[in-house]
Amino acid sequence: MKQINVNGVHALRTENYLLPIQAELTLQDTERAWWAHPAFILFLTVALSVLDAMVLYDIMDSAMTQSAWLGKLVAFGIALVLNVIPLMIAKLTHQAIYNLKRFAGVWALTGVLAFLLLFTGTVWLRFAYRDAYEAGSGVTQLETTVETGAAFSAAAEENEEDAHAKGTAVVVLLSVEPLVTSVANFLLAYFSEDELRARINRLRLRRLELLEAKSDLQAALANMDGDRQQLLQLDEARYRAAREVITARCEYLRAEARRLLAEYLADPAATTKLSAEAVETDPVSPPARLHALSESA
Repeated sequence: MKQINVNGVHALRTENYLLPIQAELTLQDTERAWWAHPAFILFLTVALSVLDAMVLYDIMDSAMTQSAWLGKLVAFGIALVLNVIPLMIAKLTHQAIYNLKRFAGVWALTGVLAFLLLFTGTVWLRFAYRDAYEAGSGVTQLETTVETGAAFSAAAEENEEDAHAKGTAVVVLLSVEPLVTSVANFLLAYFSEDELRARINRLRLRRLELLEAKSDLQAALANMDGDRQQLLQLDEARYRAAREVITARCEYLRAEARRLLAEYLADPAATTKLSAEAVETDPVSPPARLHALSESA
């Protein structure tokens, strides 16, 4: 910000009213990591849902033989639900901890139960079709039924057990993968979205807005007060000028009345007396005084 020097004192130029709000927004944004922004969380949720859908589609393709599109739709729907429910549970957990909403803890537990039911169903379905992940199990069984040798049967059984173990490992890995993505979504939502902190940040911004409004109102009141004083002084000056004009007018009419009265009496002594009274009352001639006051007003 550019500075100026006034009488040896460094003074800042007048700042815009929006500068405190921008500074507050920048300060609040420093509290949020790059991975905690809503846009990134939305992208990550969609990406993880697509990944889970691809993992679930292989078993859905084998289980739902009616329609290929039905298997794809169900796989993507289950994956999306498994990644959206943790976001809701994270929000409800915050509300339950801070007591911001009634029955938030109950709803959070309901969400956990719904997630566990759906996840358990996918794991159960995958274990039910575990044979699909055992490489060469069908060929081994066929060769075992054809050959009768004891050595070959023992080798076939060993190969079958090995294939069974590998298939089980693949089933466990593919079953755990949706759980890991859901837990990651929950942690991201829990640490990035804090409803109480959001309310506090909003109140801090509202405080700055109200301070700006207060400053505007105080400036307007100061301007109005200065204008009021000037108007009162101007009214007082005009009142005094008008009063002097009226007073001079009265004096002029009084002098004119004396003159007319003296002419009417036609008495030199009375005329002299009236003229002397007029001079004692106002040494300046009333017409001249009235003309001067009119010009000044």
